[in-house]
Amino acid sequence: MADALPEPLSAAALCWSCNPAGLDSATTARLADLDRVIGQERVVEAVTFAIGMEAPGHNLYALGPEGIGKQSTVRRFLDARAATRPVPPDLCYVASFDDQHAPNALHLPPGRGRAFAHAMDRFIDDCRASLQNAFEGDAYRTRRQILEEELKDRHEEPLADIERDAGRHGIGLLRTPIGFALAPVHGGEVV
Repeated sequence: MADALPEPLSAAALCWSCNPAGLDSATTARLADLDRVIGQERVVEAVTFAIGMEAPGHNLYALGPEGIGKQSTVRRFLDARAATRPVPPDLCYVASFDDQHAPNALHLPPGRGRAFAHAMDRFIDDCRASLQNAFEGDAYRTRRQILEEELKDRHEEPLADIERDAGRHGIGLLRTPIGFALAPVHGGEVV
């Protein structure tokens, strides 16, 4: 004979409701927050131990299902510990010109890191604008034109000397798209 199945439960039997008349207040606003973690003694012990580590290089990692209060629990322990410790300096990383893969760490007084970052952003914007103005001004264009003419004169003078010497020996110096070429000359014409 087959085992008999239990009687199904009614919908009313599946849930319990609280009678609000039996409560002291209409909301939970006046209730104090819990000051402890219920049923998680090992978690409390592990978090307390991890937060108490004074040596650098240690981290705290909380593993567990989503939505069970890991972050709020650890945050409460960290906030309590932080309240008993001096405020740490702001740590700002700046690029290293010597090694681009190893930035330099700046330790600034507490609260100054954000102001430093904003000041650096303004400084970069100011530098960008100043450089753009410097390379777009009339003074820059004039100076650049003078330097280009001087460079051209310095380049042309030795070439003219070579061309004269080659001409005395019946050789012509030809300018080509890819550089210079030498060719025999007879009667002023390239042979």
